[in-house]
Amino acid sequence: MAELSIYLDQNYQHQGIGQQALNFVISQLVSLKIETLLTFIFSNNQASIKLFQKNNFELWEHLTAVAQMVPTDPKLDLEIWGRHF
Repeated sequence: MAELSIYLDQNYQHQGIGQQALNFVISQLVSLKIETLLTFIFSNNQASIKLFQKNNFELWEHLTAVAQMVPTDPKLDLEIWGRHF
């Protein structure tokens, strides 16, 4: 099992780079003997959710109000998406 996070600068989003990165990771899983891939996504990050949904990841868990990036901000929900290969 492995966890994947993809972070792109705003200037490079919506150019297919996230999909390219995910394709590369998936292409390496057999040689690395990894059968399960997880990703943790804040539920308000719809672009990331769409990327992983498009690549057949499933929502495995929804954690309500578990993360707070700035102390004065509201707590965020976190989702765990996964796929077996």
